[in-house]
Amino acid sequence: MVKTKNGAAFVNGAEIRGSVDEMSLPEKELMFMVCGEQPELPYPLQKLEMAWGKPEQEYVIPEADRQRVFDELCFFAKPPKLDDILFDLHEGKAFRVRDFRVIRWHGANLLASPYFPLSGGMLVDWVPLSGQSETTVADIAEKVVRNGK
Repeated sequence: MVKTKNGAAFVNGAEIRGSVDEMSLPEKELMFMVCGEQPELPYPLQKLEMAWGKPEQEYVIPEADRQRVFDELCFFAKPPKLDDILFDLHEGKAFRVRDFRVIRWHGANLLASPYFPLSGGMLVDWVPLSGQSETTVADIAEKVVRNGK
């Protein structure tokens, strides 16, 4: 069970902390507080080299399962469609949602942009292009507050 105290996340009494030598630590911690620990997905994990910092573990998800996995992991109140084009704030580039990545981090499955290994863009860094979605960062904050995490 995830609990928070003074802005830190704890699982079974142990504080979850990333390392200063890893990319997107604040985003990972925020997403962890929203989704908490999750069972591993039934897909193989592969090493994902990053532009800087330690490597991550990324799931290899078959195309046929991508919609189901995205629906399961996307915590936006109004999630984008797989064919939507969104903007990754970290990379400064647009991408098609269906090209998402999923990394395994401290017992959580976290959605990331296809540019994640280059610049660290994660779900919380995705901005809809005009007219495609009403999802905002406020959706994330509301879920954190509503769940008491």
